[in-house]
Parts: sequence; structure tokens; C-alpha cells
Amino acid sequence: MGELYLVGGGLSDVRDLTLRALEVLASVELVLVDTYTSVYDVSEGDLKRLLNGFGGDPEVRMCSRRDLEERFFDLCEGYDRVALLSPGDPMAATTHVALVVEAADRGWDVEIINGVSVFTAAPSKSGLEMYRFGRTATIPLNVRSVYPYDVLESNRQAGLHTLFLLEVAEDGEFVSVADAARYLLEIEREEGRGVLDPSDLAIAVVRLGFEDELVAWGTLEELSDWEPGEPPQALILPASRLREAEREYIRRVLPHIRDVRGV
Repeated sequence: MGELYLVGGGLSDVRDLTLRALEVLASVELVLVDTYTSVYDVSEGDLKRLLNGFGGDPEVRMCSRRDLEERFFDLCEGYDRVALLSPGDPMAATTHVALVVEAADRGWDVEIINGVSVFTAAPSKSGLEMYRFGRTATIPLNVRSVYPYDVLESNRQAGLHTLFLLEVAEDGEFVSVADAARYLLEIEREEGRGVLDPSDLAIAVVRLGFEDELVAWGTLEELSDWEPGEPPQALILPASRLREAEREYIRRVLPHIRDVRGV
């Protein structure tokens, strides 16, 4: 077949692309842009103009979830060098893992160009020690599941921090920090396992990588009544016990939600 590149676009827009990523995108015939796995501020015209500046002139197509899951290889027909540009790191999405496996089975040569991801950037901005993070869970939109609560319980039993990703739908509907806090508090009331308390410290990660990025702390109860704006958003629940350096970072570097917008 041909060559397929999975390129990580970084956190917010094309300014997060690495030089290597730009060189690869400029070298291919077709760039397919993943528009559904996260919020990424890019247009077909802006991307084409950027790649023209690097000596490239690929065709650019914006792709929906259906395009990626059902029609991806049909879209690649007739092209020898194709790139899939996705937000964050390309292999953070299970859809892309399955795509790489199928591409290899079809005879494509696959190369992965990594990008900055929420999985590392959110812990970094929180000031919490990265190696103290346990499993990550997604809090889904309009679905009732105890799984995120189970993940939190497991992580806290091991003395680990928990990163919750908050779902964003293709139509723009999303889970906010407030939604997530209420969701967890409601499950605690129903399950009664003592996994969390309304007074527990939590860290809101809002619009990571965008110009209006905000990382702030508050209690779960405070966050449950706080709407900081547009997606993407994430929520971090630290371990029950913080290290001294972690505690000082939160206290001295991160703002409390009462001191920032959205209250």
C-alpha cells in the first residue's frame, strides 16, 4: 500500500504542532483531520496555508467520527502518503489504536508522530507529581455509570491521584467541571462507600493549551456550583494525602476558584 502517518496536533490548535509534525504534514498528499475526539481549533484553510509555508500542498479533509470509524480507508484510496491529524497524542484514542492495527493488516507502513496530550499536560499544570497518578477515567455525557467512581476508589486506596476526562460530543454538548463534581457527589450519596467527601480538594483544568486556559482549585462542593466556560475541561481529584511540594504548589501557585472568572 502506502505510508500512513498518525500525527498528534497538541492541545489546542496548529501552534502546538512540532516542527517534525509540520514537516510530515507538508510532505503527504492527503491530510485527514480528526474533529471529534477532542476540541481542536483548526480550519481547512488555515491548515493549508500553514503547510504551504512549509512547501507542501496536500488535500485537507475534516473528518467526523463516522468517517474515521467506518470510511477511513475508503477516503485513503488513490493516495500513497496520508496523514491523520488528531488532537493531543494520536495513540491516546482507542479508535486510532484500532485504525493502526487495521492499517498494518492492509499493508500500510505506519509511523506515529507524537503530540502534547492532556494525559501529561494536565498533571504538569496541576503541580501534582506525575508518577502518583493512577488510572484515568472519562465522565460520560448523558450516561449513568459507576465506573469513574470505582476508578477513583481504586486510585485512592493506592494513594494515587485521579484524572477525569470530561466528554465532549460532536454537536458541542459537553460535561463541565460542575457536572463532573455533581456526578461524583451523587454517586457517593448512592453508593455510600466513603470514597469522597464534598469538602475534598479538587483541581479544575479548563481549556488547556488555549489562550483562556485556567487551572484552579476548590472543594468538590464549590466546584459543583461553578461554571468556568467552554470545553475542553478536566477534573483532578488528588490522593487523600499530598506531599509537601504538591500542597505548597496548590496553595501558592494555583488560584482558588473564587478568585477567577466563572464564579
